[in-house]
Amino acid sequence: MPIQTEKPTLPLHLTSRDRELLKCVFDFRILTADLIQQLIPGSDQQILRRLQKLTAHRYLIRHQRSSAHLPYVYQLGQQAGRELTALYGIEPDRVKKRAQKISADTVQHALMISRVQFAATCAAAEWPDVELVDCVIEDELPYRSVAYQDGARTVKASFKHDILFILKHQGRSMTLPTEADRSTERGKVVESKIKAYHHFWLQEREKARRGEQAFFPFRVLWTTRSRERLENIRRHSLALNNSKGTGLHWFTCEAEYADPQRFFEPIWYTGRTGDQELHSLLESRRDRGKNRSSVCTISKDRQQSAAAEYTDTSGHIRREEPIPSQHGPNPTSRK
Repeated sequence: MPIQTEKPTLPLHLTSRDRELLKCVFDFRILTADLIQQLIPGSDQQILRRLQKLTAHRYLIRHQRSSAHLPYVYQLGQQAGRELTALYGIEPDRVKKRAQKISADTVQHALMISRVQFAATCAAAEWPDVELVDCVIEDELPYRSVAYQDGARTVKASFKHDILFILKHQGRSMTLPTEADRSTERGKVVESKIKAYHHFWLQEREKARRGEQAFFPFRVLWTTRSRERLENIRRHSLALNNSKGTGLHWFTCEAEYADPQRFFEPIWYTGRTGDQELHSLLESRRDRGKNRSSVCTISKDRQQSAAAEYTDTSGHIRREEPIPSQHGPNPTSRK
């Protein structure tokens, strides 16, 4: 009886596009096949074939998918390190960390982070006066710490951003720590984080006033999967400052930037009481007052749209009827 032997796997000749693809997956940590097809030049079928080959040769890891209708999910494999270090000068330890397989229970959160990163990256590439200076994902970010008084109790909080964007717009620098909320954390946990960000902002402002090195100024972006969740989180910001709220926190649903070009358009709510307008991340304080009427028109048009979108657990964008604001319209403008 003949002995069957496995056919040896032939070495893979890497093309310049393969290396570009590996660098892209490294930058995002995890990506779906459809986003890779939008980021890398070439036909969709060519990209899919290269993804298969790179996976077979362990340059990439392919995660299991829950449905045949969903795109495959990829992250770096062990073989990618040598190429990324040699061509791009990336430190081996950074590549090794990105090649650690993401656990099944955190894949969806990592994908939500990659979607907001994708939107910001594509939008910055299209807006001529916007530069994406830096983008750092949670696995390379430090923990932030703050201690503050809550009544008679001293609270010590430590937290880490999901992703940090550093932008430049018309010479103005913008630091935007961002939180991708999948509705899996309890309300108390989110409330504590919103409070921690607020007191951390106060702490860093005082450092800056004393001339010390500080993480300041900054604005916190929150992206959610539904309008209902957005309102539930936003009310914690509205409760700050004796219920005056704060402009520190900005909120949107991820379906609003399903078209990445809209990321810098007026799709964001602030966490300040009385402000029911939609804002653009590129607005200055002066712009918000000057353009109030035009922003209100956009807000009204959006609220009268036939349906709002949300993203389900599988990653698909679905539609639902709009949920009215819990706070109602208020003619008071922000100063």
